[in-house]
Parts: sequence; C-alpha cells; structure tokens
Amino acid sequence: MLLSFGWSLPVAAQTCSLTLDGTIKDAHDQSPMDEVSIFITETGIEQWTDSHGRFSFENLCPGTYHALLQHIGCPSKRVLVQVFQNTTLSLTLEHHENMLHEVDVHDKHEHAINEQSLSILTLDNSAGKSLAASVSRLAGVSILGNGADIGLPVVHGLWGNRLTLVNNGVVHTGQQWAGDHSPEIDLNSASEVSVISGAAAMRYPGTHMGGIVILESGQIPFDPHIHGKIRSTTESNGRGGTVNGQFYKGLETLQWRAGGTLKQYGDRHAPTYFLNNTGTRQAHANAELRKQWNNTLEWEGKYNYFSAEYGIMRGSHIGNLTDLQSAFSREIPFFTDSMFSYEIEAPRQRVKHHQLKSGLKKHIELGALEWHIAGQRDQRREYDVRRSGRSDMPALSLIQYSIQNEVQFSNEWLETGYQFLGRNNWNLPETGIIPLLPNYTAFTNGAFLALDRSFDHYELEFGTRYDYTFRSISKLSNSVPRVPVYYDDKYHNFSALGRVSTNLGTKWQLLAESSLRQRPPEINEMYSFGLHQGVSGIEEGNLELRQETGLKSSLQLRGKVNDKLHLDVRGYAHFFNGYIYLQPQQT
Repeated sequence: MLLSFGWSLPVAAQTCSLTLDGTIKDAHDQSPMDEVSIFITETGIEQWTDSHGRFSFENLCPGTYHALLQHIGCPSKRVLVQVFQNTTLSLTLEHHENMLHEVDVHDKHEHAINEQSLSILTLDNSAGKSLAASVSRLAGVSILGNGADIGLPVVHGLWGNRLTLVNNGVVHTGQQWAGDHSPEIDLNSASEVSVISGAAAMRYPGTHMGGIVILESGQIPFDPHIHGKIRSTTESNGRGGTVNGQFYKGLETLQWRAGGTLKQYGDRHAPTYFLNNTGTRQAHANAELRKQWNNTLEWEGKYNYFSAEYGIMRGSHIGNLTDLQSAFSREIPFFTDSMFSYEIEAPRQRVKHHQLKSGLKKHIELGALEWHIAGQRDQRREYDVRRSGRSDMPALSLIQYSIQNEVQFSNEWLETGYQFLGRNNWNLPETGIIPLLPNYTAFTNGAFLALDRSFDHYELEFGTRYDYTFRSISKLSNSVPRVPVYYDDKYHNFSALGRVSTNLGTKWQLLAESSLRQRPPEINEMYSFGLHQGVSGIEEGNLELRQETGLKSSLQLRGKVNDKLHLDVRGYAHFFNGYIYLQPQQT
C-alpha cells in the first residue's frame, strides 16, 4: 500500500481565465510521452497527454497548484506550480525506472562513475525487506543470508570487511566483521541506493576492495506545504508487516524531512511446521534539516536511529559434532514447533545504532568547498542458550563510538580532500566470559584525489588515495594465567584506479577499469579468541597477518536493444596477495 497526501491553502475566488499547458517527455531520450495523467489537486480536474506529450488546463484562477503526474511503469511525480499568468511547463518522467537499474549514461555523484541504482518503484516495493535483500537484485550483487531478516550484501563475491557501506555520505561503522551481522541501516530512510565503482569511489574511506553501497536521502522538493508518504507491507508467513512514514516541507531556503519505520514478524513457517524463534522486531527513525544562504552557502544536519531484535532459529545452533551429523540427515530441523509465536528467545541479537551528521558547503568561483563531521554509536548484544538460567545474560556485548571528519574541494573535473576517522570499540563487562574481541582504539588519516576528463569519443578517470591507520589494542592473553597484553599496529595503505569509457552510438557504452587496493587485517582477523556463538565455532586470530592487496580488472558492455530489452554484460578478474580467510581446523 502506498499513500501520498498533502495540505494546501484554498485559492480565493477570482477571475479565472488563465491557461496552464506544457509537454511531458521521457527523462532518458526526451521522447514525448502519451497517456500521462495530470491531476490538479485543488481543482479536481484531470487531463491526459496526447501522442505529442502535450496537455492543457484552461480557466484557472491565479494561485498555487499541486499537479500529480502518473503513468504506467513510472513512479508518481508531484509538481508545485505557481500560476499568475498563462504558464507553459516542460516536464520529464523516469519512464524506465521500473527497470532494476539504469542503462543509459548518467551522473549522480558529480563525477561520471560506474553505478547501478535501485529505482524509486523498487524502493517503494522493498519497504519490508532488508538492505541486502534489496540490492541483491542488481547485477553482480548477491546476499549472504543468515536467517529471515539477517543478511549482508555481497558485491562481486566480496562482503564484510571488504565492502564499505556509506549512509548519507558517512562510512557506516558497526560490527560488519561477521556473516551473521546485518547492517544497522533502515532502507526506508533512503530515496537513492546505488552500488558504485570508478575513480570517484576513491573519495570514500574504508576497507573496500571492490564496490561501495551508497544510500542517500535525496533532495527535499520545493513545496511550502507539508507532504508525506506512508508505505506498508503485510505477509502471511510470519504474520507481520512493516509500516513506514516520511514527511517533508521545502521552503525556498529551509527544508526539513522526518520519518520512521516499525516492523514486526513472528515465527516463519514451512508447509508442515513453524521455524521456532525466527521473529523480528524493529523500530527506526530519521530526521533531516537543510538551510541555504544567498545561493552560495548550504548547511545540512541529519540523524538516523536503528533498533532491532532478531530471533535466531534454535535448530540452527549446533553444540557438538553428533548433533551436526544428525542435522544433516534430518528431514525436519531440530526445535520446530506446531504453534505460532511472536516471542523471541535465545539465541537472539539486539542492536542499536545512532548516526548524527553535520555538513557545510560553500560555493566559490573555482568550485565548491565542503566540511562534514559525523558521529556514530553502535551497541550489539548477542544471547546464546546458556546453562543455569543465564540465557538472559549476553554472550557478546560490544559498544562502539566513531567519528568521521572530512574537508574536500570539488569542481567539474577534480575532487580532492582529507579525512580523519576515529573508532573506539569496547566490551561491556556483563557476559561472564572472556570476550571474543579485544578492546581497541583506531585512528585513520586519509587523503584522496579523483580526476575525470571527457574527450570527443571517450572519458578518462583516475583516482588515488593514501591512508595511515594506527590501532591500540588491549586484551587478555590466550593462555593461562590470563594477563593483560597490549599491541600497537601501524599500516600504510595505497589505492589507485584507472578507467576509460566510450559510447558506441547513442545506446551502448563500453567501460574498462583496473584498480589496485590495499587493506589492513581487521581486528577480528588478528585478535579474536573464543566462541563466536553466531557461527557456533571457536575463532582464533593470527598475529602474523599482513596487509591484503587486491588487483582487479573489469570490462563492461551495457546498452539498450530496444525499449523492452536492456543488456548489461560484465566480466572481471580479481587477484589477491595475502588473502585473509577463516580456515577450519581439525580438533
């Protein structure tokens, strides 16, 4: 269900002899669109475009009107029109946004980059899905699932420590090191979701070895009235659903937006039984404020809150090899049930995430200067089935604070800047066991440069960045007697990328790209020691690990055969030196 609404002041009775006309075209190829519905809310009058994309309203009173544009296969578009004289409009609609991603060449991040985007229609239809489940519909993206609502996006085979998530321009920090940790991001707060690579991707810090998943709230449309959208989904499997509301108001120099999401599901079911303890409860909120001064200075403030509790199917946690072998041979898993329940018991996860960002942008003669600062707080508790009534005591309890501060300059062909990232990760003393991860503090200083130049028949991109990372670690020794031990890590990481693209006619594009990237071993890869209840295994890090280096080359051909057939063919080869992985051991 999708519900849009708005409020406006009535138009006073006047001499009504004005005309509003115009044309509506396809946003991609500028072809006229027929059979488009244009509905004026204040008058209740509806018109349809002809074969030339034209429409006309007559005998209108002077005033402000809301026009709603609708067409099969297109997201609805609302336009605010001021009519104080005969007015002619030239409008466009995203006629191909029902496709999973755009095929035509486009530029959304100030530099032309290799980008796939979820359409508005896809986002509206994904109100009840996770971020990973939604972006897995894009070419080259899949999902690593660990339950009904827990999943991580996988881009070209890379996930977790090798994939960076950027939410509203801020590198998302949390506990992404595990395959059972879903990103603490509410998809419903975003109006733009993209997977990108290319030289412009160098501006984002992090340990990404390939693509980057970017979520943006998007621009707030100019409209002096309050408007909103409510989306909801319901499902019989789990007997639950999701409801999300987003509201905004856009004045000439001040805009705001606020929204929230509630989601609840109970036990999922197979044809003959219920999967015990597979429910979920989620509550999210987002708020945004923007201000402009004299068309040269802009400020924005954004806040996002994410809260979730996930039940983990009881039968998926195995305590010994005998049960593991039995599980492989069983037709029905352990701990199924004939009765439905919304109750969530151990094993389960509870996560809370806060993100607060402030950004300032100054337009100057040579380009634009920007300063952004953001802070995040992430808390994760994981509960296992424990003896002596201790299942309500978390087996893993982590709290993390992080800060990101950056200054950058950009114009039509150049983007450069400096970034600082700080992170403080601590174990809360409430588990009663030795922590899986150590306490640590990490600082990263980075600088980047991205160039983008277009010529007659091709476009060249080059990007490079350098990061210096320092980490201070404190933990208990792996051997008894347990004593505190301390480590300091220092890493110099270098990345570079080159890309060339050319248009083969008006509907086809060929892209070739090569990149070199480095990342330091993450904390869990070097210092973990103990039971990771999410995977029912003992994990032990390796202090001898060194930097991981990746060299990737890719070739892509994309285009449109006709209006109904779009092709996107990609091939890549990714070579690693010092690849870090979790190696099973015989016991």
